[in-house]
Amino acid sequence: MPPANGHPEIKLALPGASDYIPSLGVGNKRETIMSINVIRAFFKWCTIINGGLLILWSVLLRYAGDWVFGMHSGWIPITRDAFHSEIYLLLGFFKIIVIVFNLVPYLALVIVGRGQTANKPRDPS
Repeated sequence: MPPANGHPEIKLALPGASDYIPSLGVGNKRETIMSINVIRAFFKWCTIINGGLLILWSVLLRYAGDWVFGMHSGWIPITRDAFHSEIYLLLGFFKIIVIVFNLVPYLALVIVGRGQTANKPRDPS
């Protein structure tokens, strides 16, 4: 039976998630129901949190780069040029990961959700 909101539901078994996600009791087993709205909200918050970390990392390196270099050069022997190259590489890699695994799925779910409401049959009244 389709849900009341018209969005398809995805059933996932998530131990310990019953406090956060509505679930149906089926016998002795609890089946967790994740709607497209829950998954969309998950990816939205992942994008916000990881985007915030990306911005924080960039600002920290921009305005406190010498302090960050001093802290890391105390742990491992590294030259300033190698440090800048590695940090630039890691920052770029993290940005690609955030875009591919957080932003793109969120945007895809937003597009799918809009298509669901646009194709919904109209009430004849």
